[in-house]
Parts: sequence; C-alpha cells; structure tokens
Amino acid sequence: MFRDKPKEPPSFSTQEELETLLLEGLESGEPIPVTPQFWRDLELELEYRQNSRRKAS
Repeated sequence: MFRDKPKEPPSFSTQEELETLLLEGLESGEPIPVTPQFWRDLELELEYRQNSRRKAS
C-alpha cells in the first residue's frame, strides 16, 4: 500500500519557459559520458556524503 501520492511531473507555465530551461541545460558546460562506472562512482560519492552528515550530527 502506498502512503504518499506519487509525485507529479514538473509543470511549466509556457512552452517558452520549458525551452529556455532546456537550452540552459544544454549550454551549461561540456558533456560528460554517463557510463555504468559513472553511476557507481556517483552512488559511492552520495553514500559518503550521507554518512559524513550522519556522523556530524
């Protein structure tokens, strides 16, 4: 049984706003390859950060 309502996808007031945000993302820097190793490294980094915060509290 679900306790929370599923999150709604973000809504944009206009098509222009959506296109502006998409272009900002495309122009935000050099692309990086997203490989299985990228995801493993990201997961390890996030776990490290989470554990560091727990220890600090």
